[in-house]
Amino acid sequence: MSNIPKKLKADAIAEALLEVRFQCKEATQLPELVVGKLADNPVWKDYEKARLPVSEIPASLRAQDENLRFQPLLEVRDAQKVSVAKIGSNVLSYHRLAPYPGGDTFVREVNQCIDFLFKSLTEVTASRLGLRYINLFTEAEHGIKSVNDLDQKITLAGAILSAPLNLNYRAKWKEEFESIVKIASPEFVAGAPSKPFVALVDVDVFTPKQFTTSSAEAVKNWVEEARQFQKEEFFKLFTADMRKRLVEEQK
Repeated sequence: MSNIPKKLKADAIAEALLEVRFQCKEATQLPELVVGKLADNPVWKDYEKARLPVSEIPASLRAQDENLRFQPLLEVRDAQKVSVAKIGSNVLSYHRLAPYPGGDTFVREVNQCIDFLFKSLTEVTASRLGLRYINLFTEAEHGIKSVNDLDQKITLAGAILSAPLNLNYRAKWKEEFESIVKIASPEFVAGAPSKPFVALVDVDVFTPKQFTTSSAEAVKNWVEEARQFQKEEFFKLFTADMRKRLVEEQK
């Protein structure tokens, strides 16, 4: 992985996030207490707070449905709307929206969240970790006109497909690391992206189903290694010309 670039001249990251799904003693006794304790993070003291729609569903029903159990109930967001935390009775996610502050700052903020989670609650066991980077390429900033300019080719009936596309593929790294990469043209992206774009590259690194850990340090170490896997998947899509034009030279 030594040949992985460190930084782009024009950053493409629209959102970077870490999600931790967990079990703890408080979640089995009084789920609302989990949300209250995590929302009390001093770093988020002055953040805006908003209840999310899932919070209207009774806790007993959420606990019975795995799709709801790990949904956040509360969102806290800074005044600039670039730092966001989403909190549930069994989940904590931290999101950094564009402009991305750089890897060192993001990791420092993520580590603070991890430490606070494990210190605030009792008998915390993380059951799933997910590190995700959503990248948006633009023609003006990156000289890319479509997803077809990335280093990937799809053939149909022997001919290279040049139409708008939505490609998802999965990879397995070490025992505790899997990834899904999504490449999409704007036509296949729902919601309201932060800016007009010509290609989306979404790299999601996550743990397998059997994963568990009760160590904050183990989670932080996983994040650091997952960042390296994420970068390798991301830069696989760079052609030689893209690397030459877009990668910032290291001094």
